[in-house]
Amino acid sequence: MKSSVLLLAVSGLSVLCALPAAAAEPVTSEPITVTATRFATGLSNSPVSVSVLDEQDIARSGTTSITELLQQQAGVQVLNYFGNSSSQSRIDMGGFGATGGENTLVLLNGRRLNDVDLSGATLAAVPLASVARVEILHGSGSVLYGDNAVGGVINIVTKTGFEGPAVVVEARAGSYSTNGLALTANARSTDTAATVSAQGLDSDGYRDNSAFRQRGLVAEVTRLAGERRYGLRAGASSETNHLPGALNEPLYLSNPRAAIDDAEANMEQRSAELFLSGPDIAGELGLRSKKQDAYGTTAADLETVSFTPRYSTTLWHQSLVAGIDVYRSTLSTQAAFPPSSFGPATSNASDTRRDSLAIYLTDAFDLGSGFGINLGVRHQAVSLDMTNADLLTGSQTGAQSNDQLNAWEATLSWRQGTTRTYVRAAESFRFPVLDEMWSYFTGGITLLRPQTDQHVELGVSTALGPTTLEANAFRILVKDEIGFNDATFANENLDPTRHTGFNLSWRAAYGERASLRLGWTYRDASFRAGAFDGNTIPEVPRNSVTLVTVWRVTEHQQLGLDGVYTGERYFGNDSANVGKNMPSNNLWKLHYTYAPPSWKLRLTVDNLTNVRTADLGYYASFSPNPYFYYPLPVRSVTCTLEKSF
Repeated sequence: MKSSVLLLAVSGLSVLCALPAAAAEPVTSEPITVTATRFATGLSNSPVSVSVLDEQDIARSGTTSITELLQQQAGVQVLNYFGNSSSQSRIDMGGFGATGGENTLVLLNGRRLNDVDLSGATLAAVPLASVARVEILHGSGSVLYGDNAVGGVINIVTKTGFEGPAVVVEARAGSYSTNGLALTANARSTDTAATVSAQGLDSDGYRDNSAFRQRGLVAEVTRLAGERRYGLRAGASSETNHLPGALNEPLYLSNPRAAIDDAEANMEQRSAELFLSGPDIAGELGLRSKKQDAYGTTAADLETVSFTPRYSTTLWHQSLVAGIDVYRSTLSTQAAFPPSSFGPATSNASDTRRDSLAIYLTDAFDLGSGFGINLGVRHQAVSLDMTNADLLTGSQTGAQSNDQLNAWEATLSWRQGTTRTYVRAAESFRFPVLDEMWSYFTGGITLLRPQTDQHVELGVSTALGPTTLEANAFRILVKDEIGFNDATFANENLDPTRHTGFNLSWRAAYGERASLRLGWTYRDASFRAGAFDGNTIPEVPRNSVTLVTVWRVTEHQQLGLDGVYTGERYFGNDSANVGKNMPSNNLWKLHYTYAPPSWKLRLTVDNLTNVRTADLGYYASFSPNPYFYYPLPVRSVTCTLEKSF
C-alpha cells in the first residue's frame, strides 16, 4: 500500500406555475450546491462536507463517462464488473461492500435515480457533455432525502438550454469495437430555453459474451420567472448487457477473456417530470417506469409516481427548509427456473405496492463569529402490500407491513475566511427494497426490518491560494443492516456492524499550466456482534488512492495522467473471513486533449500498464476452486472527437 501511494504522489508531482417573466438569474463565481439544503446555495454556506466538480474539473478529468469521473473522487468507491463504459458497476460511499449501491443515494437534478429494487442507479444514459457539475455530499443525507442516503449523496446537475453552444456533437471509437455518438442541441430566447441530449454506445466488450448496447435521450424545457425556473424534463433509455459470468481462479489466470455464461440482461426506462425551482419554493411531480429481464428467466416492471414540494424561508437569524416527499411504487415480477441441483422447477409471479410519505424540517441558526448550528428531523412512513402466486401449484401467499422511522441530525459548524470545520451527529435509516424481500428462486416473501444507523462525523476544508484541502472522518453504527446471506441464499437483517472511514482530498493549481488532485479513502467495516463478531465486511477495500494530474502543454493542448489504487479486500460472501484477500490493483490512465476553438480531440489510454486485474469477485466455499473473479479489460485506447456549433 505505502509503495503504491508513494508512486501515485511522486508521479503526480512530476507531471408547475407561471409567473411574470424576467431576466436570467445572476451569475456568481462561487461554486453552487443544492445537495446540502435542497435549495441552491453557495458552497461556503454548506454546513457539511460537499465536494463540487464543475465544468472545468470535468473537462480536465480525461474521463468519458460519469462513472469514470466518480471513480477519481476521494470517498467514492466505484467497483466495476466489466469496465469499458459498461453500466455494470457499484458506487459505495460508506464502506458497505455488496450493498453499497443501496446505501448511497444518486440524484439527477435533485431527483432520485435509486429505485425501490436491487438494480441500483443507472448513469450510462446521461452524456458527460451535458453535465454542468457534480455535487458529492460525504455523510448522511437522510433528513433531506430519506432512503438510501446513509453513506453519502451524489447529485448530477445537467446544463439547461441557457448554457453552452447551440449544438455539440461527439463521436467515439475505441478498443473492443467500441463506438458511440452523442448529440446535444440547445435553443434559447430571453426567458425560455430548451435542450435535448441523445447518445448511443456499442461495444463488443473485453470478454467473450460481454457486449453491451446503450441508448439515451434527455430533454428539458425551462422558463424563467423572476428568480424562479419552471419547466418539464423527460428522458428515455435502453440497455442490453451480455453477462459472461465470473471466472474461477484457474480460468481467470489462464484465459481472463473467457465466458462461462451466454446470458443477457435488458432494461428500458422512461421518465417525465414537472419542476419548479427558486430561492424560496421548489418541487417536482414525476413519473418513472422501468422494464427489465435477465437470463431469459426473470422479468420485472416497476412504476413510480412522486411529488416532492419544499419551502425555504428566513426568520430572524434562522434559515428554515420544510418539505414533504410522496412516493407510490408498484413492482410486478416473474421468475421461472428449471429443476437443478439446487431444487425442483419453480415458476412464480409477485405484485408489490409500496407507499411512502415523509415530512422533514431543517433549521440553520447563525450564532455569529462564524459559528452556526444546523438541526434537522424527518419522519417517514412506508407501507407494503406484497403477494406471490406459485404458477405451478396455483397457491398464493401475501404479506403486509407498516413501518415508521425518524431521522435527525445536529451539526455545529465554524467558518473563518476560507476555512470551514464541522462536527455532526445524526441518525439515518434504509428501508429494504422490494426484491430484497421476494425470492426470485422460490417466490418466498420474507419481510425485513428497516436498517437504522447512528453517525458521528467531523470535517474541515481550507484554501490557501491555489491549494485546497478537504478532510472528513465518520463512524456509523448500524443495526439490522440488510445484506445477503450466502449460506441461506436469502437477504437478511445482519448482526450489528460498524463502518469507520476517512476521506482526504488535496488540490493544487500551478497557474494555468498544471493542476494536481490527490485523494485518499480509508474504510474499516466490521461486524460488532454475532457469529462474525470482529470480522471484516467483504468487498470493502481498506485503502484506495486517486490521482489526477493535468499539464497544459500549449494553449490548445493538454496532457494528463491519472491513477486509481484499490487495496486488498475479502472476496464477496466471505463474512467468515476464511479465504484469502482479493489482490490490490493500480490502474493508470493517460489522456491527451487538443482543443482549439469550437472542437476537441481526446485520446485516452486506459490500464496504461496493461495489468490483469479485477475489481469484484466472490468466494464460494462449496467449490473446489472457491475464488471467482470479474476480469477488467487490459490496455485499451479510446479516441473522442467533439465539435461545437
